[in-house]
Amino acid sequence: ARGRIRPAMAMAKAPMIVHANNQWTGGDGPLARIMREAKGLETGGQALSASCFPVQPWLDLPGLGFTGLVITDGDPEAAQRHARALARRGWELRHEFDVDLVSPVEAIQRGLAVAGGPVLLNDIADCQGGGATGDSVATLEALLAARVRERSLAAVRDPEAVQAAQQAGIGSEVRTTLGNRFDRSRGAPLPVTARVRVLSNGRFQYSGGLLGGVWAGQRDAQRRTPG
Repeated sequence: ARGRIRPAMAMAKAPMIVHANNQWTGGDGPLARIMREAKGLETGGQALSASCFPVQPWLDLPGLGFTGLVITDGDPEAAQRHARALARRGWELRHEFDVDLVSPVEAIQRGLAVAGGPVLLNDIADCQGGGATGDSVATLEALLAARVRERSLAAVRDPEAVQAAQQAGIGSEVRTTLGNRFDRSRGAPLPVTARVRVLSNGRFQYSGGLLGGVWAGQRDAQRRTPG
């Protein structure tokens, strides 16, 4: 805006869609190494800005692919050269983005072999951040089939099951079905006999980590507070 620089932007794409689980920018994973190379262009004075965009793999858009984006000061050829180098680097490391996926049964067996805990089992096919419904019971079915006795928590989105629990009340035994209500392609809802342990409005306080001490929904509460 002040006319001090003449931004020249270039973008280059590699024809690849990589798994999100290895798109970390910290540590020594493939994307972390590429991003350090990109930021080296900035600190070395070769670019005003340099970035990589591995993209979210579940997007259904034309032109999807691993992208290098570089901005230089008035040097479009250098911007294009560096952008292509970043995209080429992504292509060279493409197999390092692969993730070792296992079945729920094998994942549970691996988890039971771990001393201590907690152990996290991620059902990546039911990620709501990727557009899924959040009501899969695949992991829960596997836990029940394996007769796991360790204390376990499985989150399932199911308003009808919640209503049945509310009607039964805390301490009551309830027979209902759970999950697979919004997406029937994964099977029918799971018949369960359960005891209602807790009924909650969903507000809770984080006990540790970055949000330690913060109440979930606190911003809503603050908006309702006078002044």
